[in-house]
Amino acid sequence: MNIRLQRFALIAEIISALAIVISLIFVGTQVKQSAVQTELNTKTIQLTMAGAYLENINSVEQLLVAHPELVSSIDKLQNGETISSAEKIQLSVYLRSIFRVWQSAFYQHEYSSLDQRFMNQVGETISGLMFLNAFKEHWKESYNSYDPEFQEYVNNLIDE
Repeated sequence: MNIRLQRFALIAEIISALAIVISLIFVGTQVKQSAVQTELNTKTIQLTMAGAYLENINSVEQLLVAHPELVSSIDKLQNGETISSAEKIQLSVYLRSIFRVWQSAFYQHEYSSLDQRFMNQVGETISGLMFLNAFKEHWKESYNSYDPEFQEYVNNLIDE
């Protein structure tokens, strides 16, 4: 009877070892599937944020189309002309909205919600527009209303 009990014990150990191997394979498969799902979720978030960024930029650009006086104010400042107080307020609010969209994109990128390609576009846009007097003046006057990390980012772009 002792031999029979030893055989059952051996068979039980073999079955236990097989069960452990099978469960490890199952866990490994689940971890792999979870990693794939996490990557897909991350890409979905990035695409959603990119779409939101593009919608925000489109809204800001549509303001220029709907309000040609904004373009006129930017043009006047570029040519060294003065603008009225009302034009200055309107332009300031418009420029603040642009910088807020850029700041939002900056933080979305910092938290890995916005793809590097979009952040490169933001940087190129900022660099390209900072030669305009209206943008330079706005940045000088309202610099402190933006977060320090974004200030540093924009200043680095300006210095390049």
